[in-house]
Amino acid sequence: MLAISFENGVLGILAILVIGSLVLMHYLLFRDYSRQEKLHMQRLKNFENLVKQEILRSQSLAKSVDSLQEIKSTTDEKLEVIKLQVEGLDSQQKQDIAK
Repeated sequence: MLAISFENGVLGILAILVIGSLVLMHYLLFRDYSRQEKLHMQRLKNFENLVKQEILRSQSLAKSVDSLQEIKSTTDEKLEVIKLQVEGLDSQQKQDIAK
């Protein structure tokens, strides 16, 4: 009789230990899950910031290319005017020599 009650006490203690260890494992699992979720969200925010920076860099690069195209076109126009002026001076000089 004493052995049966002793075994029931040991089984009760073992059951409490098993349930306690399961609760502890679930607590550790959920704690790790929440930590991983926070890290994942931080990585996503960092990646989003990186994408925004890249978009801004691309926009500024596009603006630079546009301004360089404008400078090139105005320079080409000015060079064309200078070229026409030089040709006009050459032709005028040839007419003056021919007279």
